[in-house]
Amino acid sequence: MELTLFGDEDGGAADSNAALGAVKGGAIVEVVLETGRRFSESLLWRVQREYFERAGVAAWHVVPHYITCNPLLARSFAEVILGFLGDAGDGGGEPFYVVELGAGSGRFGYLLLEALRALHVHSADGHPPLRYVMTDFAETNLAFFSAHPRLRPFVAEGLLDFARLDVEDAGEIVLRESGVTLRPGSCKNPIVVIANYVFDGVPHDAFSFRDGDVHDALATVLADDAEPDLTGSAPFAALRARFDPHPAPAAPYPEPIFNEIVRDYARDLDGATLLFPSAALRAVDRLAALADGRMLLVSSDKGYADVRSFASRGDPELVVHGSFSVEVNYHAFRLWFERRGGRALVSEPGQGGLCVGAFLLGISERRARDTTVAYHRVFGPGDGRDFFRVRRGIQEHYDVLDVETLLALVRSSGHDPRVLGDCLPSLVRQRALLANAPLRAEALAAIDRVWHHHYDIGEPADLAFGIGALLYAIDAPEEALRYFEASLAARGDDSRTLWNMALCALALRRHGDAATLLARALAAQPPLAGLTGLLWKDG
Repeated sequence: MELTLFGDEDGGAADSNAALGAVKGGAIVEVVLETGRRFSESLLWRVQREYFERAGVAAWHVVPHYITCNPLLARSFAEVILGFLGDAGDGGGEPFYVVELGAGSGRFGYLLLEALRALHVHSADGHPPLRYVMTDFAETNLAFFSAHPRLRPFVAEGLLDFARLDVEDAGEIVLRESGVTLRPGSCKNPIVVIANYVFDGVPHDAFSFRDGDVHDALATVLADDAEPDLTGSAPFAALRARFDPHPAPAAPYPEPIFNEIVRDYARDLDGATLLFPSAALRAVDRLAALADGRMLLVSSDKGYADVRSFASRGDPELVVHGSFSVEVNYHAFRLWFERRGGRALVSEPGQGGLCVGAFLLGISERRARDTTVAYHRVFGPGDGRDFFRVRRGIQEHYDVLDVETLLALVRSSGHDPRVLGDCLPSLVRQRALLANAPLRAEALAAIDRVWHHHYDIGEPADLAFGIGALLYAIDAPEEALRYFEASLAARGDDSRTLWNMALCALALRRHGDAATLLARALAAQPPLAGLTGLLWKDG
């Protein structure tokens, strides 16, 4: 089975670096790097960890994450979490810890914190205090988001803390801001765990089932070179994986529940091959122990939840996008929680194959009413995931939409920075924004809310610059100047930004400022190719 390419969840182009093997003399050259290894023990996972440690936040310039990292999904998560807090009661004055696994760049955590704070403030129930904990195993990521200016206000409020946590070895959690250590039994209230686009990238096992027997689908890793570059920016570009069945031990795992679930699959799924999320389930078990087995896990990922979909599945598909990922078997999560006396709420895959699950442990069904209602409200038919299918269908046609429709799209997205960024070229051509004062005020208000959701991770697209250009084009130079200043602060001196700032200063009759900015523009990079009107950036 080859590793296959995976484009942007939004339907963008696949990673151009991800070639699938060199062809020499008319045949694909295959060099065996390892063979007969249980999939969870494959070198692929080590290469995966090293990739994320080496790339840091820049990994998220390549690895698709938008479908699980947007204001709509963050608000939906927040509603389920706050429903759970309502079910859990006042907490006895003790905080409820919300632990985010694999926070990566911190972008989703920021959006979720914003949504939690907004909903908490407007709640009539007086929910107990929260302590949100962003975690990651990579120190480079921790350093990035713990210093991010969007997150520091939450730290100052006592709402946010940080900790290093490895999903493959989840144990005690040492909080870096407060110095508190979370260890088994130390959480007085049930714990909330967030796993958003995390479980698809940690070790899984693979099993095949034939005539009631269980077979380990053992991995062989192949390369097109005897010494493939596994430390570069595209380590999986020249790797392939093959899976071969071998009789499995009667009890493949030390955990009895794992073995029970595998035996059930052997009984029900003749001829199928599936992945088993062993590392993820062990992490969940250890995290639940922090609160004596009481938890809410909210998780979204590419995956499947219906056992009927397993029958036609062949060998695991490893999808390459800088790193690699697999589909998550949320059905196994359901069985694990139910066998522990818990409850599982799992949606069918929506846009992009996205599953979202809310899993309860140590909380009776009777006490989980608000959690259940919130989950079905935000992840039921017609939920926010449908927005992304609609957006994908119309995004090539923004130029034919009027300004009211474009602004409605931005609002419907939950004031999503990416959606506004895509709409900017069309909005700047809308002369109605110049002629219609109420419509212009509506646009300014929408832009302000979008900017509140913007969390910069250094991607090529410069949203602040684009907003500034739009605002100048609709005769709002003072507002435009603020966004150009934000672009300059984040990206450094850029001749186009400085030139546009000079235009704003002239429009505001600040001639001295305009002269200073123009001089800086002429000295900055890239060099100006002809001074005309408003300048745009390419990407």
